[in-house]
Amino acid sequence: MSLQTSAEMSAYDYIKKNEELTKGFTGFSVELSMETIKNSKKYNRKANIVSREGDDTDGEKNLLEFLQPKKLKGTKFLSHAKHHKKNNQWIYLPKTKRIRKIIEKSGDISFFGTEFSYNDILPKAIDYFEYKFTENSEIEIPQDKVLITRYSDDVVEDIVIDKTTFLIEKIYFHKHGKINKVLEVESYILIDDKWNMPETAIMINNINHNKTVVNYKNYDFSIEVPVEKFNKSALTY
Repeated sequence: MSLQTSAEMSAYDYIKKNEELTKGFTGFSVELSMETIKNSKKYNRKANIVSREGDDTDGEKNLLEFLQPKKLKGTKFLSHAKHHKKNNQWIYLPKTKRIRKIIEKSGDISFFGTEFSYNDILPKAIDYFEYKFTENSEIEIPQDKVLITRYSDDVVEDIVIDKTTFLIEKIYFHKHGKINKVLEVESYILIDDKWNMPETAIMINNINHNKTVVNYKNYDFSIEVPVEKFNKSALTY
């Protein structure tokens, strides 16, 4: 496989084009269901996400609240993306009525029993990372796709992007020099002829062979989301 290059576009340009497909809103909400399959057993979660677009100072803000199962109902996860540093993240646990900040070393652990982690369950601000065209003998891509590595001091991810639509099709997550997880975005949905949003995505764990399927439905870009909703102190409301 030949190294993907472009005289017109840099690796960062492709990532920026992808970001623009989901930008230009004030706020939106979406319902999601997550089914994790472990050793032939299925575990289901349902949640709602409310999002507010970022600005020149800060990145996107997201608030996820679990609706099911009963033991997780009311649990909230708040994430503030930062342009040039890692996300700030907090969890509210209704059973203890306490807010807990997610510390940096906890970012890679499982997100409530799914194959996602706290680091990859929600979007990342693109300017925190470096980008380069790359090749990987383990990843075969057709000519109409491009392979880009997103990296920082402790993150290495290979991203497959369509050269025409700029949609992300797969993300390969590296750990200790190996691909340990793969996110496959199976389908997108076009909302109001403006926003290309994920409809179905699958996170596959190459180590334990478990997977989590996420389905998104009922996107609503007409809602008004006050910035106060994303304050840490509002998690208890």
